[in-house]
Amino acid sequence: MRLRGNSLAGAEKSKIQKVLTGANRDRPDAIIRPFSGAYLIPAGTEPMSLTQWKTLYILIHRAKDEILEDKRHKVRFTDVNITHLSNKEALDFLQKMRGIGLTCLDDKHEKYRIDTIFAGPFEVDRDPEKDKIDGAGYFRYRFSETFKDLYALDDSGWVALSMPTIMRCSSKYSLKLYLIASNYFQLDNSFARQREMDLEEFRRQMEIPAGTYPYFKHLEDRVLIPAQKELKKISHVTLKGWERIHDERNRRKVVGIRLFFEPVHPDDMDPVIKEINQSIFGRKARMAGTVEQIGDLPTEFPADTIRGTIFETIAKEHGGGWDVNRIGDQYRDFLKRKKINSAGMAPTQLVNSFKGFCKSYVSKEGKPV
Repeated sequence: MRLRGNSLAGAEKSKIQKVLTGANRDRPDAIIRPFSGAYLIPAGTEPMSLTQWKTLYILIHRAKDEILEDKRHKVRFTDVNITHLSNKEALDFLQKMRGIGLTCLDDKHEKYRIDTIFAGPFEVDRDPEKDKIDGAGYFRYRFSETFKDLYALDDSGWVALSMPTIMRCSSKYSLKLYLIASNYFQLDNSFARQREMDLEEFRRQMEIPAGTYPYFKHLEDRVLIPAQKELKKISHVTLKGWERIHDERNRRKVVGIRLFFEPVHPDDMDPVIKEINQSIFGRKARMAGTVEQIGDLPTEFPADTIRGTIFETIAKEHGGGWDVNRIGDQYRDFLKRKKINSAGMAPTQLVNSFKGFCKSYVSKEGKPV
């Protein structure tokens, strides 16, 4: 059913507003959304990237319980710019997201479809005082009426999505698996521990491109196992395991999958909280057990060489083969031009900023000959 953006009735809106306000007060780091058991996918043929999904959830989270209001919401440039683009590049990225629609499905059936998430263009709203500090401003945006109507069209329950977990997912498959699991973890703490679906439906939910990982073994090795390991580190609900569902006539053919989820006991959440608060760098090693812990993150960018620091590791991994100190020098120049004091940045923000700069540098300069 294609939504047409009918305005919510006063009583209906008030009821939804009460749920959102109460849930957001109790769970300030969560996104509260309806349609438990259903899931969202892009309405078009192109899958959304991990960055697009994260950005969408940042914008929903910033709106909080005002998401139903007919108003322009405001988000800081530095909060939404998770890939460390320039102001213009970030604005272009957001404008492209205006063309994305969503389809809400449940058990293979299309329930609702919206042509666009946002109404009108994203606008830059600069803060002159803030500009003097780091050149940052604000983006203003408005949700479409059809997107807001999603909050009134399903009474099957409400779910809470953890923003720290969403933002710490290093792959889209980890994020999508987390969203599948969270779809069955409702606000009243009731939880469906098992989910069965045919293989094509699983691929659709995970946004796996057609023709990718054609064999189930590939799907296990490249999607399920890595996502399972990551969720165990960063999520309050994990994938305990899965079973293959075989065709009754051809027992060698896998036609479906049965997923088993398990909530993490509150007494066992300390390692999860610790991992969420750590940098994403080194997680693969921590999951593999090859390191016990990462050293303290830097509080500022080195004034001289970056060799022997975490920045050397990042430059080697994301710097396209350029000399690590060359990239370090370029990053210092970047901070100077933008009048950014690295000592004033949070350690994880500094690390992620340098990672984004490395990628941007390779994108602009190419790889050394």
